[in-house]
Amino acid sequence: MRYRIPFDPRDFDRVILTETLPYECPFIFSNDFFYARLRKELAGKTDALTKEFLQSGDLPYTVPYSYEASLGGGRFRTLSVLHPQTQLDVREFYKRYFSMIIDRCGISPVSIRRPARIASAFYEKELLKTNDEIKSDEVEAQPEDVHRTHRRFSSSFFVYKSFARLFEFYNSSDFLNLEKRYERFTSFDISKCFYNIYSHSIAWAVKSRSFAKVNTRATSFENDFDKLMQKGNFSETNGIVVGPEVSRIFAEIILQDIDMRVAHRLRQRKLYHRQQYEIRRYIDDYFLFTNDEHTENVVIQTHETVLADYKLFLNREKLKKTTRPFSTPISAAKHELLDLLEGVFADLFVSGELAKHGGHDYSPNRSYARHRQGSVHVREYFDWSWTPRKLLDRYKATVKAYDIRYEDVSGFFLGIIRHRLLQAFTRLCCAMDRDVEYNSLNRLIGFIVEVVFFVVMTDVRVRPVDIAAQILVLLKEALADYDPPLIQIFEEAVQIDFARSFLSGGEESVATLHPLEFCSLLVTVSNVTPNWKVDPSTLLEFWQAVSSRQAPVNETRKFPYFEAVSIVYFCKYDPDYDRVREEVANSLVTALSEPHPRFHASLTLALFDFMSCPFLAESQKRQIASEAWKSTFMVPSAKGNKVSEFITFTSSKTWFVDWESEINVRRALFKKELRASY
Repeated sequence: MRYRIPFDPRDFDRVILTETLPYECPFIFSNDFFYARLRKELAGKTDALTKEFLQSGDLPYTVPYSYEASLGGGRFRTLSVLHPQTQLDVREFYKRYFSMIIDRCGISPVSIRRPARIASAFYEKELLKTNDEIKSDEVEAQPEDVHRTHRRFSSSFFVYKSFARLFEFYNSSDFLNLEKRYERFTSFDISKCFYNIYSHSIAWAVKSRSFAKVNTRATSFENDFDKLMQKGNFSETNGIVVGPEVSRIFAEIILQDIDMRVAHRLRQRKLYHRQQYEIRRYIDDYFLFTNDEHTENVVIQTHETVLADYKLFLNREKLKKTTRPFSTPISAAKHELLDLLEGVFADLFVSGELAKHGGHDYSPNRSYARHRQGSVHVREYFDWSWTPRKLLDRYKATVKAYDIRYEDVSGFFLGIIRHRLLQAFTRLCCAMDRDVEYNSLNRLIGFIVEVVFFVVMTDVRVRPVDIAAQILVLLKEALADYDPPLIQIFEEAVQIDFARSFLSGGEESVATLHPLEFCSLLVTVSNVTPNWKVDPSTLLEFWQAVSSRQAPVNETRKFPYFEAVSIVYFCKYDPDYDRVREEVANSLVTALSEPHPRFHASLTLALFDFMSCPFLAESQKRQIASEAWKSTFMVPSAKGNKVSEFITFTSSKTWFVDWESEINVRRALFKKELRASY
């Protein structure tokens, strides 16, 4: 079941929530509070420094905050967070041209992911709704609070047609009907599409190349979109930022024109769409259906020719051809893994209406009212036929047998575990001797934690890391009704596996090789195991490793923002980490001392977040603010009263990172389920 949540379609500030950030960000970072500031404090008079960094609108260009996200298999891609001022420009562009966006994305019949209209509501996943019911102390929103509570959780500004996620296409009746009509299926994509898009080509797509050449300065939808993408990317015309939804819309308009040009050329060769062939395109992924190899080759070659006109190229290495049945090794492996996990959870949990066991209510929070039809309990551990090693051996064997990679199925595998645990924990009850249940839960903790960390460590990407974090949160909450020793066992298991997985190996540790993924999980681990401490020297080594990579020549990597806020969040007030916090703050001061800091997204985000950070000393905040003032206004010393005004305005408000120690980790993590990962 899905739950409909309405909101105001005229609220263009929602663009900030849905269109300008990548999915692959630590969950403590978002635009939720920036959205709130726009509607309150930033709507009125502000201090001089805030105006220069967030409101002036006079920047000729901005430098995005770029960082690496793992693709798996030792491969990485560069993602970018747009400067807040550019994000506001995106909002204004949508406000002015939303109808043109919809129109220009509705031309091609082959696109299966395109904006169709402005959203007026969204549908909350049952996963999120059920998850809310886990904690009995969750505050219930009154009807008048629903809009305010949920508007931030909308997944997109537009309603998308026909499929929001690619797997929906594979599972659709459309895919089955295509298999009925065509014998051959080919998939291919564009090589590094977003990195190679020439921003001026938006004008070629909307008008024509010759028209665009002589009207470069005219005010128009296509020219304004071109200038917007350039401004957000250091005035670059070769390539667009990767990650934000606005970039996908920009690419979609260009790819729609390519679709039409391909169809025109094929018609000239007597090949007609929905007759000799059909194409479905999901962003830059193509799915071609034909009945003969000749048609297949002609369609592929025509795509190559037309793409070359736009300085784009097919990725021949990823071109895959198959004949009926259209079942890929990945699909077959997923079916096998699903059956595998169904058997495992049938072994770990017993369902059915259970009788009360008087005298065993050893926890004041334990509710025996749950003994009803549909309830489950953990099976006695000595009856288990599965061990972590046995399950992981089957997992590895499946990946090997189908000649696929861990990254092809890891998210699916962890997602099934998460779903089955969520189902079990919402109906969990006690139906056995106290000691037997205690030992069974003890074994279950070790089982799940070991399996989860193995899957994550064999595919260190943000998506598996996020699902793993959700599983850890679910485990911690399910154990809240039990004796403290079980919580301690859980925390120790997580601490040991996390440290062994990410922190061993010194300079070649997984943490230093995968800093984004490490930081994403570090924040979760710090919340589910609040008393755990990492050796300060280990954190210092990590910080020095990631900050040393910020080469001066690479303007988009001026300051390692995600690593900085994650480390400070982990350290909190602990005096043992005084030096760590000081090192991070000093690095920001150094970065802010360079000319024009307000042009840089990383420095802008860090400046405002560090002002609001409760874990930094006032002297550190003043030093940071003073350096920002001097560099921004190019003066030898900062005006004390102006700096104080800035600190006063910014320090009492949350900007981009929620520093609260009691942050609702569960809600923040599961909220990401509404945002798409590509």
